[in-house]
Amino acid sequence: MIKLLKKNQFTVTAILLILTISGCMKQPHNFVVDHETKAVKTENLKQKHDLIQLNSVLVAPVKLARATDFINFKQEIVDSIAYGVIKEEIEFEVVSVNQDPKFSNLKSLSISEQANRLNIGAVILIEVEKFDERIGTRVSAEQTAAVSFSMIVKKISDNSIIWKDGFSYQDQALSDNILKKKDKSKKTKGWSSSSQLFEYGVRELSKKLQKARLEAYLN
Repeated sequence: MIKLLKKNQFTVTAILLILTISGCMKQPHNFVVDHETKAVKTENLKQKHDLIQLNSVLVAPVKLARATDFINFKQEIVDSIAYGVIKEEIEFEVVSVNQDPKFSNLKSLSISEQANRLNIGAVILIEVEKFDERIGTRVSAEQTAAVSFSMIVKKISDNSIIWKDGFSYQDQALSDNILKKKDKSKKTKGWSSSSQLFEYGVRELSKKLQKARLEAYLN
């Protein structure tokens, strides 16, 4: 009887030991998951804090994502459109060295140097991936206009991303839009130009940025 009890006690002890070791082996995996989750939460909190602190931005010249010759991409025009629209939609200070004559002495400086001179903490970067002009007229087009670009707000001090989004659209016939769904991008009768689509896209993204900043305040 005593031998049987000792045997059972040994068996129970062995099982407990195996369960303990098994539990210890799982801990590193759980720790990694928790660590990654905390890292994501920390990054989100930082972005939220930076959005709340955002009270001025420098609009950088629009850039092409790659060395492509877009026929209707005129640097002066797209820069003017971007700055004008962002300034209209954003409810805090918006500055552009290239678009404001009083800052002409800063044009030779880098974006970060310009921002530091003007005491601005963030920069808006727009990078164009597609800027295809329509072939034809507003009434009749062989090829429709198409644009695709990203808008990024970066913090100057540590080059971290505060906010980002993108816009991509190819013009369609009004009848096609009605058959598919109501399309807010079709703002004019006839076929739009690439500049018109770009302007609409910048406006939409600027509104999203403004909304994200407001939500960061409220939540």
